Amino acid sequence: MAHRIYLYNLDSKSKETFPNYLGEWNYEIPLLLVPLVSGNLRAKGKQLFADKQEGISRLRSFFNLIADTYQWHYRKFYYEPVNQMFQFLEDLPFDTFLIDGSDVFTMNEKSPKEQAKDWVLEIDNKWKNFETAIEHQDLNFLNPQFFMTGYKSFQEIMETDWINYGLGYFEYDLFLKNNINVYEVDGKFGLETSKGIKIIAPIYDEIYDWSETNIALVRKDGFFGYIAMDGKVLVPTIYEDAFDVNSFDKISVAEVHMNNKIGIINCNTNQLILPCEYDELEILNYAYFNVSKNGVWHVFDIENQQLLNVSGSNIFDIDYWSDLFFTKEQGTQKRKFYTKKGFFVGEYVEESISKIGENYYQIKPNKFQTKFSIINSKGEILETEIDKVIVLDDYQSFAFKKDKKWRLFDGVQHVYVLENEEIEEIFLDDFKYAFKETWGIKMSSGKGLYHALEHQFWIEPHSDYNTFEVLNAKFLRIKSQNYNQFFDVEKRTLSDKYDFVCTPFFSLNGDSDLGENFVLFNNNQVFRVLENQEMQLISEEKFGEINEQRYNLRGEDLNFWNQFFENWSKNSGEDYELKFDLQTIFKLAINYAKNAQFDDAIRLYTHTSKLGDIDSMIELGLLLSDKDANYYRPKEAVMWTEKAAESNNAVAFNNLGYFYQSEIGYDFDVSKMFEMYEKAAALGEGMAMSNLGDLYFYAEHVDQDYDKALEYYKEASKKLYSNNDKVVKIYYEKEDYENLLKHLKKDYEDSYSNIYYGILYDFGYGVKQDSKKAVKYYEKANNYDVYPYATERLLAYYSEDGELANPKLYEKWRQYAEDNDIDI
Repeated sequence: MAHRIYLYNLDSKSKETFPNYLGEWNYEIPLLLVPLVSGNLRAKGKQLFADKQEGISRLRSFFNLIADTYQWHYRKFYYEPVNQMFQFLEDLPFDTFLIDGSDVFTMNEKSPKEQAKDWVLEIDNKWKNFETAIEHQDLNFLNPQFFMTGYKSFQEIMETDWINYGLGYFEYDLFLKNNINVYEVDGKFGLETSKGIKIIAPIYDEIYDWSETNIALVRKDGFFGYIAMDGKVLVPTIYEDAFDVNSFDKISVAEVHMNNKIGIINCNTNQLILPCEYDELEILNYAYFNVSKNGVWHVFDIENQQLLNVSGSNIFDIDYWSDLFFTKEQGTQKRKFYTKKGFFVGEYVEESISKIGENYYQIKPNKFQTKFSIINSKGEILETEIDKVIVLDDYQSFAFKKDKKWRLFDGVQHVYVLENEEIEEIFLDDFKYAFKETWGIKMSSGKGLYHALEHQFWIEPHSDYNTFEVLNAKFLRIKSQNYNQFFDVEKRTLSDKYDFVCTPFFSLNGDSDLGENFVLFNNNQVFRVLENQEMQLISEEKFGEINEQRYNLRGEDLNFWNQFFENWSKNSGEDYELKFDLQTIFKLAINYAKNAQFDDAIRLYTHTSKLGDIDSMIELGLLLSDKDANYYRPKEAVMWTEKAAESNNAVAFNNLGYFYQSEIGYDFDVSKMFEMYEKAAALGEGMAMSNLGDLYFYAEHVDQDYDKALEYYKEASKKLYSNNDKVVKIYYEKEDYENLLKHLKKDYEDSYSNIYYGILYDFGYGVKQDSKKAVKYYEKANNYDVYPYATERLLAYYSEDGELANPKLYEKWRQYAEDNDIDI
């Protein structure tokens, strides 16, 4: 059974929560949604809390990177589900996300509080990689995390049917229900969207509540039927009476009446699966109905659409624990229990019987018996006077303790196993989920692992063994006091002894096939174990990359690695990072710079630059070119950047153009500046194209030329460098309102566009004049920044003689003008 994580929306002050959970995920938070839950993430007890608005903003930035990378912004298959997802998130009423991982925390020995704190640290570290990817506009920075997902690309993740570009991670029904409304005209009811778009004309006398499957019961002219949320008529209004929909898997059924008789209809197909010829009907559970005809009760199976071979004079109920039908009898607390095939298994107290095997049931202690007993599906007694019973999820084998002795039973072959052995203890761990029907057995010779259906020990008992744990789908870890081993489940072979066996937690060189390889530590060396059990030595240059992935580990594994790495780094000296591979050193340098550890960043960049890494030369040149820094060294900045440019590197040429423009290591030189920028642009560098556009846009060292600026900005956009705010300004100045409106839609952050929308609607430029919309956008503009013109127009509208006169709002914006030193 999968362990789940749940996402809720919470008011941080009142603690009120949105009525339903927003998403439900197995074992871990989906990689695509890490940005959403990373905003000011904190742990309180065993729960995690994150800021909603910051999370949405981060998620937008990440999805913009994905859309930019795959050129999806204007593709309907992308923007429809993504817009719906963000609309759903934005419409949530409260300010905080609550992440409930308590179900997953039960899988680990560590306390839930400690695990919650570990999650905060893990998610924060993951977000740093997302932040770097967004900053550099490069998804490759996410490869260390991404390749653990099993997908080949982010495109493959997004295009997975059930994920549906991110929308599938959420309870989309909530989105639909929040955006479909019932409206009334002259006592008749119809459907419309939250934006007022009509779906169904007002023709019904009543539209009842929506079911879980988005089907509603409707009444028209005294008769009943069913409709879907998109307005489709599923069942015409022909029935004398009808009731709410019940759902079973993908089948939606309901009770309907015709000619004073009862039937059951499949609302999805408009087919009667039980004809209208019964006198009474009661829901037994989501899969069964009680139906009565001529005084006899039957059980109707919805899934198989048939009456079961179970009938009687009393109404049936179903027992959750045993999955048996039962009837209540007068004068006794015992119930008569039946299998779905109609076998009578006996009379027992309600809730005292539960399933322990495909054909076996345990009877728990109750007022009629002091100990457990076990029966089969025919009601025959297997064993009585039992002290304790242990059951596996697969219901194929079970164990019990009687007279201080443990016994293990194979419920498939119907035989006891290990009958000639004395079992001291039977125990279970996570191996029971990965390797079905395996049991931990303790005997006088020690602990072992036994397979109940194969009737053999996978791991022979040994006095050294403490625990058996799952490494991956093919291997188990055996932990002893002073050593570890691993067990190959497919080959049934046991390894040699090692200092430590660690769960899988990294993939090297972006190779997703290595993600399931576990790791061995022995004599201060680290090995990766391949599928054929071949041990591959991991060189020290990979330790840095492994250390970046360490938060994929938990508990003892993380502690062991941290101690190992700390000891190794101390023994390796102050410059231990220089032993890492070049790519890892480069990433470490980026992180040092991001965290303002500039001396360390310069030290690492210098090392990798000397090794000939072009990217390091460029980053080092930029770092040393900061005029405000105490490490400002312009000549070295120029030297390293020129060296990178010797390889015809476009970014290096662009940076040299900036150095000439800003007099960093050079005298100011317009011609050299243009030469460098143009070389970079010719090599396809989008930043250089943006810089050239800026020179003409701002009239820096050249005459202002909007046409040339626009030309460069368009080329830059093809390289994913957006200058949309300036492009908007150009089209506004040129009074090209058609193109202006098109580019205003690209303001995904809802920032600079509002002032333009306000002006357009104010004066009817390219749109129909609309004062109310103008005012709305002027106010949004001022919420983003201080716009004196927007304030002036708001005061004009709200003034005593204004078109939308409003003394309170006038005073609000008058005070705003005063607070922001705006002359009015």
